[in-house]
Amino acid sequence: MTQPVSCDKRLQFVMANANSTMAYDTATGLLKDGRAWYAAALSDGKGHYYHFDKWIEGLGVYTINEKDMSIHVEIGIFVSYKETDTLQKIGHINCGIELSGSTFQIQQRSVTFTTENEYFVSDPRKTADEPWTYTFSNTAAYSSNDKMIDNLTMRCNLNDDSRNEQTSFSNSTNDLRAIDRVVFENDKITFYAKSGFTFSDGIVKNRNYTVTASNIYTFEIGYSAAITQLNGTQALVITLDKSYPIEEMLRMNINLGS
Repeated sequence: MTQPVSCDKRLQFVMANANSTMAYDTATGLLKDGRAWYAAALSDGKGHYYHFDKWIEGLGVYTINEKDMSIHVEIGIFVSYKETDTLQKIGHINCGIELSGSTFQIQQRSVTFTTENEYFVSDPRKTADEPWTYTFSNTAAYSSNDKMIDNLTMRCNLNDDSRNEQTSFSNSTNDLRAIDRVVFENDKITFYAKSGFTFSDGIVKNRNYTVTASNIYTFEIGYSAAITQLNGTQALVITLDKSYPIEEMLRMNINLGS
């Protein structure tokens, strides 16, 4: 178990045969080849991830299948951190047990690891082959006396066949109406405010945002955020925790503010 230097948001769990040799990338800390599983590290809720201390193997839970008398074992894997006493269960090892002669042994090719759903994160080794961009442009005009963007929800699908959508946010009941366009890229998402509107500093200072992608699993992909000026327009830029293939971001759910 390690916490890769390339992204402290992730924990890396690796299993291999006792005689196997594992090679790691010295720059990133990621396993070069072979099976690895990843889980989200705990944080202080403001974008600072705790530092990995050690991992702890829980007690095995044995289950016997009455139909074929096969034995299955599930062993919880826990992580402790240097900054907190909270113990995190990131997942569990699964394997089969079989009788060989007069002794029990682990069934060959049965050992695997399952990450807890709430801590699932994408494999950081699987990245975009090339940069890509997908834009939603808001065609609807919007005016309001309240010029502060502090409560925004956006749910959308990215269609791999089309990279520019002209759409209207007028039916939204939140501050999405005050957005001129949203640009999704492999490594960041940028919200451009309409003229005269500004983003609340609390979104960034309090890390009051979530960015989740869904395929088989739902996982959080935001890493950091900043408010800036781009071509004379105020923008909120959310940096992602890796460079994502668009296939991993086809269904998106973003919440900013309260």
